[in-house]
Amino acid sequence: MIRSYEAILAITIVSIAFVIFFKEYEIYPEIDEIKLRKIFYALKSLDENSELRRYVMENDSETIEKKLERILPGFEIEVKICEKSCEKPNITQEFISVTYLIAGDVNNFNPKQIIVYAW
Repeated sequence: MIRSYEAILAITIVSIAFVIFFKEYEIYPEIDEIKLRKIFYALKSLDENSELRRYVMENDSETIEKKLERILPGFEIEVKICEKSCEKPNITQEFISVTYLIAGDVNNFNPKQIIVYAW
C-alpha cells in the first residue's frame, strides 16, 4: 500500500517537473524587436542633437511625434511625456512601447520619461 503512494507521488513529481521545464514561453517576434530598436535609436538620435530635451522640457509631444514619423516612415506613433507615471494610451490594437528617460538639461534638473507607443 505504501509503495503505491510512493509510486503515485513519484509520477506526480516527474509530471510537474516536465511541465515546468518544458513549458513554452512566448518570445518577442524578431520584427517587434527590430521596431523597438529603431524607435530607441531614433529617440537617441534626437537626444544627441539636443532636440529631444528641448521638446521634452517644453512638453511638446506633437513635435516629437512628427520628427519620429519622419525618421520612421510606416510607423503609427503616439508619444507621451510624463514625470512619474503615464496614463495608458487609448489604442485599441496591439502595440509596442519604448520608454526613454531624460533627467533635464544643463540648468534644470527635471526628470521626465518619454513613452513612444507604436503599432
